[in-house]
Amino acid sequence: MVLRQLEYLAALAREKHFGRAADACHVSQPTLSAAIRLLEDDLGAPIVERGHRYVGLTAQGQVALEHAQRVLAEVENLRRSLEEIDKGLTGRLRIGVVPTALPIVSQITGPFFARFPGVTVAVVDAGPAAILFTPSSVAETTSGVANEMSTTIVCQPSTPIPDHDTSFDGVAVPDAPFTWPP
Repeated sequence: MVLRQLEYLAALAREKHFGRAADACHVSQPTLSAAIRLLEDDLGAPIVERGHRYVGLTAQGQVALEHAQRVLAEVENLRRSLEEIDKGLTGRLRIGVVPTALPIVSQITGPFFARFPGVTVAVVDAGPAAILFTPSSVAETTSGVANEMSTTIVCQPSTPIPDHDTSFDGVAVPDAPFTWPP
């Protein structure tokens, strides 16, 4: 069994016609028919009901189609993941900052954007309560590409941080207007 046969099965189920499925796959109708027969041989079960024309999928064919669609979706996910590695980090990064920290945001976002040009960076002017979050809430909003995420809070040293489950390792700079890990 090869991926091409699964693609042909998915096209046949979608088009409900051997000739149109073959056209969609850019092959001849006999090539598509032969590949479907080979798939049936590999699986040891009839997957297409045949008459003078396409009748439909058998019960085994429906099960095979469901599995084929999952396999093809996973192959597409694999391809995208590999492309992302080649392109580098991509996506959208939203940074919420308190108004007093806005002047130094470019010191963070400039080098980040230079290193990861595929990431869109949006800076949001927000109060302290709006930018505090727990790592679990971050994990729920990520696509699963990142395995680890660091959180930096940029604020005045006198800004109170409410109690919550996350511990913050910050660097206090004496007499500096901000707490900011270098």
